[in-house]
Amino acid sequence: MLNRGTPGYWFEPTAWYLVWLRAIGDYTRYRTSATTARKVGPFPEMLRHVVTEYSGGKTGTSLAREVGDHHLQYALLPFFSSLRESRVAETGQAWNRPFVVGPSSGVAGFRATHEGPPITLSGLPVLLDAFKEAEDGQGWILRFHEPYGQSGSLTCLLGSRFQGARRVDLRERALAPVEQGPTVTMAVTPFQIQTWRLIDRGSGQ
Repeated sequence: MLNRGTPGYWFEPTAWYLVWLRAIGDYTRYRTSATTARKVGPFPEMLRHVVTEYSGGKTGTSLAREVGDHHLQYALLPFFSSLRESRVAETGQAWNRPFVVGPSSGVAGFRATHEGPPITLSGLPVLLDAFKEAEDGQGWILRFHEPYGQSGSLTCLLGSRFQGARRVDLRERALAPVEQGPTVTMAVTPFQIQTWRLIDRGSGQ
């Protein structure tokens, strides 16, 4: 089941419930109340118990409730092998974030030239979350995660624009020394989000 929008879902042994709207106003006690409410009965009765008991915004989180109009979509994706071989995560990502195509003379300094692509990735399959100019303008940011619970390595072949790469955090602060290119090997762990700063050639970093 793929989803687009901001819906939720809840698994029971014999059913899968789709939760279209969130009406909880007290998230501090929500987990405890949901666990206790399992004694109330099946999911619909349990959900009504949670909403009735803890929708008063006791911790000032009433604005976390869903408001306004929402457009939600679900899609059933049949597959016959493993999640990884069937590329389920890639399909879900593509459905939620389709390519936007438009005319351009170049994007932030990248233009079609004989020099080839800015980077080439190979090795363990990952999902690309971001490839963008760094917030401080110093190099570019590559962000990805592994979606199937696998470990391995990813090889990043840097284009002629970049001299190396270094691990950074989500705020783009350095976590490790620069690894010199043209090839950088990145250790990948299950589900981890990784962020790397690609260092421009001649930047002095």
